[in-house]
Amino acid sequence: MKLWKLLLVVLSVVIFAFSGMACAVRGYLPTESEDAGYMDTVSPDETDTPPEVDDGEEESKPYEPFIPGIMDFDPDNPIGGDYDFSTVYDYTGATLKDASGTFVEENGAYTAQYGAALYVNRNAQYPFPYGTLSADVISKGTDTGIVFGLSANRNYFWEGSGISYYFFFVSQAGRAYLGKADNGGWAALSEREIPNYSGNTKYNVKVIFKGNKILCYIDGQQMLSYADSNALAGTGWGIRAGGVGATISNVQISSSFIY
Repeated sequence: MKLWKLLLVVLSVVIFAFSGMACAVRGYLPTESEDAGYMDTVSPDETDTPPEVDDGEEESKPYEPFIPGIMDFDPDNPIGGDYDFSTVYDYTGATLKDASGTFVEENGAYTAQYGAALYVNRNAQYPFPYGTLSADVISKGTDTGIVFGLSANRNYFWEGSGISYYFFFVSQAGRAYLGKADNGGWAALSEREIPNYSGNTKYNVKVIFKGNKILCYIDGQQMLSYADSNALAGTGWGIRAGGVGATISNVQISSSFIY
């Protein structure tokens, strides 16, 4: 067979095959007029909105504050003490009186003189049976902080028979420290290191006190929690410094539990 005839035969075969494929494709895909009928046969589930795409964002949730330890209302853990927790008070700028040693007071700031000093509230109008007590403390490397749960059978005292109170303070070793003077005895209840402590730094010390439950904070961070099986019932409060130069200011009490 001549070459040109052979090429003609091959070309005819290729054209025939291509035509068959085009027909097959055209028979598989619906024409424009057939398109509506074709879509009518699709399941409704398949024509719904496309599935949601995970964009990696979590669904937002309502803000729920974390309230540790002490609740304003805690029926499953009864609170001891002769309190009904209904007295409301907020007191800023306390006028504290000497009980031992000497503070020099200027514009609401108390600076210890001549060594250890303890000043307490002597105004019966402002007891502290429960709630929040706070103050700003510059310890100057001494044991300095706030006193609460206080009762005493005399006016001038430090520690001893007939004198009881809790003492939350910044210690000379740079620790948040909760102690208890109880009728002549002393107990270390709980303590924890203060990060990057400096005796010249001002720290806000705060206690939340309710019955036998105590939470202790430094600069808004909860440092200690304690439940006293032999809780003190005194309602007195005040400040205590361990050495010359320690300063306590911005003393505040409130009946609210300010976390």
